[in-house]
Amino acid sequence: MEIGLTLPNDQSAVQGTALENGLTAFDNGDGSTTIPAVKSDGSVQVSTVIEDASAPSEYEYKFSLPEGAKVSAYEGGAHFVGSDGEIIGGIAPAWAVDAKGAKVPTHFEFAGSTVTQVVDHEGFEYPIVADPMWGKDLIKSVKWISRSGVVSLSIVPTGWNRFNLGFQPAISAGWKETLAKTPTKTFNKKKYNRAKADTTRMYWQYRCHQVAAFAKGSWNLEPSKIRNTYLDYVKNYCN
Repeated sequence: MEIGLTLPNDQSAVQGTALENGLTAFDNGDGSTTIPAVKSDGSVQVSTVIEDASAPSEYEYKFSLPEGAKVSAYEGGAHFVGSDGEIIGGIAPAWAVDAKGAKVPTHFEFAGSTVTQVVDHEGFEYPIVADPMWGKDLIKSVKWISRSGVVSLSIVPTGWNRFNLGFQPAISAGWKETLAKTPTKTFNKKKYNRAKADTTRMYWQYRCHQVAAFAKGSWNLEPSKIRNTYLDYVKNYCN
């Protein structure tokens, strides 16, 4: 499912300038420069550098969403919701900092599939960086591992997933993505695969991590840990 993104002031921006780190900078011709960066987890970070007081305070991002999809504001950011009600992506809360590291007041405004970042940069030290992040994938990687003889499904969530902590639609979407990315591996002649992961107890462990242990570097789910209820897993640190 594809989602397109139009950068701020795309009609005025001159041809991009290649940077040493492999990125491209687009001069918007209004006292600001935009630098998009695609991350390995499928997210896109768009850094707009506000160079001086002459630069605008509003930066418009136009998203091309699948038919029937919509933008829904959430916790200072937004979700992109498909026609079936499932999350297909979204944007993390707005933030901006000045040259001295001070936080600059900023927020998003929404109109249809257009997201506008408003940056109140007057009186701050330039340059100022406004850095919205658009996320799509919730799961960066999934693999079976063995720790001290205990087999676990080791999941690395994306930063976008961590933003959605405790949000049930994101939990459901993340679990579906986890199952889709679950490989097959054998430990001591015993096969661990998607079927081994697709159980109620494994889902309870995933949900617990997304709600209560989201800051962990990886979320390890153990099929051998048999507990009776979701709350039993919560009481035992999600395993």
